[in-house]
Amino acid sequence: MKIYFVRHGETEYNRKSIHQSPDVPLSKKGVAQIEKTAKALKALGATKLITSDLLRAYQSAEIIGEELGLAPELHSAFREVRRPSELFGEKYFSFASAKVAFPILAHLHNRNWHYSDEENLYDLKDRVARAVAQLEAIGKEHEKVVVVSHAFILQIFLRYMCKYKDVRIIDYVKTLIAAKSLGNGSITTVAYNDDGNGNTCDWLCIRRNDRSHLA
Repeated sequence: MKIYFVRHGETEYNRKSIHQSPDVPLSKKGVAQIEKTAKALKALGATKLITSDLLRAYQSAEIIGEELGLAPELHSAFREVRRPSELFGEKYFSFASAKVAFPILAHLHNRNWHYSDEENLYDLKDRVARAVAQLEAIGKEHEKVVVVSHAFILQIFLRYMCKYKDVRIIDYVKTLIAAKSLGNGSITTVAYNDDGNGNTCDWLCIRRNDRSHLA
């Protein structure tokens, strides 16, 4: 099975580097990006389209689905990482963001600690495990699948899709930084092949962050 992970199109909050709530829509530029992404995906022959249920992803999936002739299916496992709601509307690089980020990093390895209503690292790793299981099940019926999701959760998936090891603070920060390099409308291609060997990884990232179709 091949999976084409698509980061949703740009929003005004993306452009301004602002933490966004679930109901932030695509910008005009974001719609134009995804229209190009949809055309690039059409030639790949996908037979399944699933999406995060957050508005910006679902809007992207609707545009893709129209081009591919597929109805998008909502899967909450592919939502963006849930940040503390106190951050909605705040700049990424601000005192308000730092005030929240430092306690979260300090308690990274405490399974039971939350700043407020966010997902902690263990919540995220559990969700990635569920997402992996969902995709493995889908692979029994579909050879090519499009998944519309978000930058940070996709980067976590790519980093931990084979095993869910303990993560140092520096690993977590590197994952966060790498996530920002995933462009809006980009396509990341991943292959899954169950070889029956429990000692090897069944997942392989073939191409990350392809934005050639957006040029």
